[in-house]
Amino acid sequence: MNIEIANRMVQLRKKKGLSQEELAEKLGISRQAVSKWERAESSPDTDNLILLARLYQISLDDLLKTDDPVENRDPEGIVGEKEEKISLELPKVPGQEEVSVAENSQKEEQPSLEIPSEESVKEAAERLQKQAEQMRNPTADSYEKNAEQLQWQQPAEKSESDFSQESGVYSDPISEEPHRHSISNQMIGICVVALLICIVLWIFLTIKWFLVLGCIILCPIIARSCHLEGVYPVLITILYLVLGFLFDLWHPGWMLYMTIPIFYAWVGNQKKKD
Repeated sequence: MNIEIANRMVQLRKKKGLSQEELAEKLGISRQAVSKWERAESSPDTDNLILLARLYQISLDDLLKTDDPVENRDPEGIVGEKEEKISLELPKVPGQEEVSVAENSQKEEQPSLEIPSEESVKEAAERLQKQAEQMRNPTADSYEKNAEQLQWQQPAEKSESDFSQESGVYSDPISEEPHRHSISNQMIGICVVALLICIVLWIFLTIKWFLVLGCIILCPIIARSCHLEGVYPVLITILYLVLGFLFDLWHPGWMLYMTIPIFYAWVGNQKKKD
């Protein structure tokens, strides 16, 4: 799409008294698409052209016509012809030629209005988009600026640390990853230990022999840690009765009594070492 068609689309929209947002709602598109059409950055497809023609109540040929002069702009040549007619009718005044030459030189020196190219329009649009993103996320922009200042001021060893303006403390983004890994490793370890405990409890509750074996192993350790050397045979007798009456483990529960001499031999050996 050229700039003339884009200007014509702007004129038709303003004639209809519509804003870019209202036109976008009627067409079912975004406001950015309408803005790109009017800046000649993109062209509407066939369906949108048909909808525009119906909305403006004109044909597609009239919509894409570029021969009509732009409104609110003097046609080229009219002002020049009027000036020539006036200059022919009026008598020449001495020194008028010098004044006209100076005026012409001043007109030539004045910068002419140029239509911006597509690249400049795209660059301006990108700048506006960046400014809008910065306005939406002001904390992120300030965070980046503070990080750059700290990297410039601090030595090379602390160049990776940044400053959080809201909290007012230094933080090291690189140290977060090992911390996360350690947390995940701890969770995995806890899950594995819980699974092993469940398996052991299931074995002890389903296979009664393992329950007796666990008692044979744990009873001496618990009695030694709790300093129950004097009542260890009584403790074994109570445990034997509990296993017999509750779990019907009279056999092999009697094997608990075999731990009594082993327990006292172990205790005597430790006392000699002490």
